[in-house]
Amino acid sequence: MVLLKRRLKLLKSVGMLCLGAVLMNTMQLVKDSFKPNDNVMRDFDLYQENEGQALVEIDETKDRCSPAKGKMPLDLKYPPKMYGGIRPGGLWTPNCTHGLREKVAVLVPYRDRKENLKIFLNHMHPFLQHQQIDYGVYIIEQGNTKNFNRGKLFNVGVVEVLKLEPDVNCFILHDIDKLPETLDNVYTCKDSPKHLMGKQHNLDEDTYTSGIHYHGYFGGVTAVSKLHYYMANGFSNNYWGWGKEDDEFWLRMQVKRINIHYSYDSDNAEYVILPHQNDTIKHSQDVPQFRILEKTLSLNGINTLQYTMRKIIKEPLFTRFDVWI
Repeated sequence: MVLLKRRLKLLKSVGMLCLGAVLMNTMQLVKDSFKPNDNVMRDFDLYQENEGQALVEIDETKDRCSPAKGKMPLDLKYPPKMYGGIRPGGLWTPNCTHGLREKVAVLVPYRDRKENLKIFLNHMHPFLQHQQIDYGVYIIEQGNTKNFNRGKLFNVGVVEVLKLEPDVNCFILHDIDKLPETLDNVYTCKDSPKHLMGKQHNLDEDTYTSGIHYHGYFGGVTAVSKLHYYMANGFSNNYWGWGKEDDEFWLRMQVKRINIHYSYDSDNAEYVILPHQNDTIKHSQDVPQFRILEKTLSLNGINTLQYTMRKIIKEPLFTRFDVWI
């Protein structure tokens, strides 16, 4: 009887050990199932629209040090979506900040382009995050009914951004209807101003054109460092209506002997041009000659800027400057 009890006790102990081993093995399997493998670490979790807000979130375990390459075609079929981690005001910083030299502000002059704005935000946040850019998106909205003044709005954007984010050192001057498709076209400033646009696909006319329309063209999308922007005294404040402000901005760079890099017809700088309507009123004044601008550059620009800031709103996807100029 005593021997039988000892055997039963031994069997019970063995059973508990086996059960414990099974439980430990099961827990390890569950734990292993949550370990990200190489494929999972490089995938994005997509979320469709949820209660009016569509998101595309990045797996935080992903190696974020390596910018993506290739093309990111424009997709007009889906509601606005974007990656997670965006701070109020449309600010985003990659987890991996090793080697980052620049803090980038994307400046967009704006008035009455709601549909273009939705598409712009939907496309640009994923694009910039694929490139591992430390960036913010700023919409400078002209609130009064005067003719649109693109150059002056850029000046306002530079001044106001530096009040909010003094460490910004690179400005991307961006039309709202022009969207990049090539991830190799990196949105940074580096050593010289750059005209970022190469080949362009105009959706309105279904045509393809070169990124540079004429000698001295410096419009559409350009990258300019804070240093070079202030060296050129920014844009002229006098161009009301459509056109020519970017031509004088190019000439200001020439006056200050600042070299400009062009993408021209590069396959690594392709853009889509959204359907849009330009201001019907064109500038009546001509761009000044080089020798005249040499003498007058300091008399008109960011140093003589006057405006009324009505309000600054940190939207979920961008910072809005509501300004009267």
